[in-house]
Amino acid sequence: MKFSTLCYLYCEARQLSQAYAKNLDRTARRLDEQKITSESICGAELSRMLKSMSTLSPTSRKNFRREALTLWRFAYDSGISSVPPGRVAPVIAPVQPAEAWSLEEVRSLLACAEGDRTLVGGHYGMRVCDYMPAWIRIGYETALRHADILNLHATEIRRNCVCKIASKTSKPLVRRISDRTNDLIQDLIRQSDDRTVFAWFLTRRRSFTCIRDFLDRHGVSGSGKFLRRTAATLIADSSPALATRYLQHSDPKLLKHYVDETLLKTPDGPPPID
Repeated sequence: MKFSTLCYLYCEARQLSQAYAKNLDRTARRLDEQKITSESICGAELSRMLKSMSTLSPTSRKNFRREALTLWRFAYDSGISSVPPGRVAPVIAPVQPAEAWSLEEVRSLLACAEGDRTLVGGHYGMRVCDYMPAWIRIGYETALRHADILNLHATEIRRNCVCKIASKTSKPLVRRISDRTNDLIQDLIRQSDDRTVFAWFLTRRRSFTCIRDFLDRHGVSGSGKFLRRTAATLIADSSPALATRYLQHSDPKLLKHYVDETLLKTPDGPPPID
């Protein structure tokens, strides 16, 4: 069986985020291009393919390896393939130290958003100051991912809480928000024609573009992901376990991708050298 077909069956059997399903499909099509099927695949062949992908970054090759093995295991466990997953050469992808904004930087960013009257595009005439303060507050207070913020609906806001199913993990989450954040959300909902908070005037592409342009316009390094990282870092300063739970990570080791250790309390170093 072709891996693109396997990928379709795998995605049909699970609830996956759109982005992850797209990545799996890309991996499957690369395997198809090499004429690798569910019966012809083997560890040595997959290792050779990884070695030939030298133009890709280590992270991209590591993701390809993981996704290919995911589909291979699915084929074997489902009885589609008689070939058990074998040894595949590992890919070492160095993990850069995580970077986040400090609380002071988030406050400064919020002040910039409140005063930014740049139009965001579209026929609603919305400006950055009309929605970005709410976006920043939600991202910081709830640590939601970009897609979950963009697709927030009025039915998911109740009793000063965001209550929804996370798109990536399919896990239910409840996150408390401040009175001010709730007021901003309700104001956007009142203007909405479909009861969404942001999606009524923001497309996915425009939501990314507006944040990038906003940060560049105010000379702020980083990206929208830093809101989630900042929330995780400040929680981890007192409780790494709570930060892991807040991010809904199943593996505590994933926290290293989110916590900026330069913002944490660190042990005193050695005595001054002079």
